[in-house]
Amino acid sequence: MSSFFEKAKNLSERLNSWNRKSKIMIIGHRDGDGISATSVLLQGLRELGFHKIIPYILLSPDLDQLNSLLIENSPKYVLTCDIGSAFAPILEKHVSDFLITDHHPNKSGMYGERQLNCIEFGLDDEIDASGSTTAFSLIRHLFDNSFWEKNIGKVILAYAISGAISDFQFQKKIGKINEVILKMAKTSGAVKVTTDISLFGRGLYPVYITINRSGIPGFSDYHFCRDIINSTIQPKDGDYWRRIIDLNKEEKQKILNIIINRIISIAKVDVKKFLKKEVIKPTYDLEALRGWDCTKTADGRFSLDPREILHRINYCCRLGHWDLALTLLNDQKVPMDVQNEIEEMHKIGDQEVAEALNAYNNGILPIKTACDGKVVLIDFTDYIFYDEVGVVAGVIMKQNPNLEIVLSSCKMDETQYKVSVRAHEKIWEMIDQDMEFADAKKVYKKTKNELNADMQYGGHRFAMSGYLQKNIIPNLFKNMIDYYKTLS
Repeated sequence: MSSFFEKAKNLSERLNSWNRKSKIMIIGHRDGDGISATSVLLQGLRELGFHKIIPYILLSPDLDQLNSLLIENSPKYVLTCDIGSAFAPILEKHVSDFLITDHHPNKSGMYGERQLNCIEFGLDDEIDASGSTTAFSLIRHLFDNSFWEKNIGKVILAYAISGAISDFQFQKKIGKINEVILKMAKTSGAVKVTTDISLFGRGLYPVYITINRSGIPGFSDYHFCRDIINSTIQPKDGDYWRRIIDLNKEEKQKILNIIINRIISIAKVDVKKFLKKEVIKPTYDLEALRGWDCTKTADGRFSLDPREILHRINYCCRLGHWDLALTLLNDQKVPMDVQNEIEEMHKIGDQEVAEALNAYNNGILPIKTACDGKVVLIDFTDYIFYDEVGVVAGVIMKQNPNLEIVLSSCKMDETQYKVSVRAHEKIWEMIDQDMEFADAKKVYKKTKNELNADMQYGGHRFAMSGYLQKNIIPNLFKNMIDYYKTLS
């Protein structure tokens, strides 16, 4: 780990030598980690005095698009974040200097003198460093320790942590690079970490809706949740529905008692282990963003939960408006028309997912099943924007605990589909010793090699997605079935 930070320091000195008046481009990846990493660099470069900063978000490491992008914008310098491990040859042709920050492996296994990547140092790209914490490591040494106690320093730290959380980095354990940066964020007060009811929606939704959407066994019935939760606690405070973050300690215990009693009555599980794994966990609040418009909820209150903040910007990105996502995260005060546009995209995304789920539940969608229904392939074409395939797969898995692997697909254009693979954690626990490929990646790679196909794919052990021709999907499904059979 010390070698990683030593290279980060050396690269930061190179960055510090760049002309502040020249055009510099930040190229990030279009997901929560990538947008957070872009925000880390954008805020950092502003503080370093760079005047002409052009952020741009790529859907995937598309080399042709990168080439066109550089020709169109003619930057002197380029910084990448959460993307670009294989970009060096193209960047060398177009710009005076560049630095790559990424945490994804490339095929060559060579990362070069101008790339900061945890893989080069034998670290785990799914636990030890995210795109955002790697980007933070690059600029960390360009400011003295007192800077990280200032408001803007805390904001940068908050985004470094939010990207790691968005990338599921803290689910198993907090490793190496992430641990160092989280400690900085906690010490400065940028991020507050507590052990609490840690369910998505704790700062967004009324308590009963959060419980209903949690995937906890026995709470899939909306009306049941509404009645039992709202008869146990005071459900509203004036005109506002109370959320989990609005409850006191005694009320939270009442909610936990309901969950415990319900699980005991319907499921054969170790309740203590279930609560620790699924309900009571560390919660991370981005205290540095208190008062920023990105924390506002639809009813004008706020949530500091990074998952809930990035949920909104992910919808913007999926609908092709990453520029609005960057505006929301990087401007403390955001014009109301922009906020309304972002909120409308959030509604559109939610509605699309709801309609797709309804079609699935009513048996309307094309579906293939295998392994006694535990592995399924679902085609969501004409129901969702293609980037929602992972979202709907994740929700379906929560609603159907018997499903163990879900492949969801959606047509992108006349020739290409996007396919997402979601699975329960136990499915992805078998990782190669070299830590380069999780099992889902191995299935994609096998399919690509068998058919000599043009496929792009990426992700992490809990969620993988790929871009491929329709005729390849049956082979991917077959290979995923074959893989699943090896586990039983």
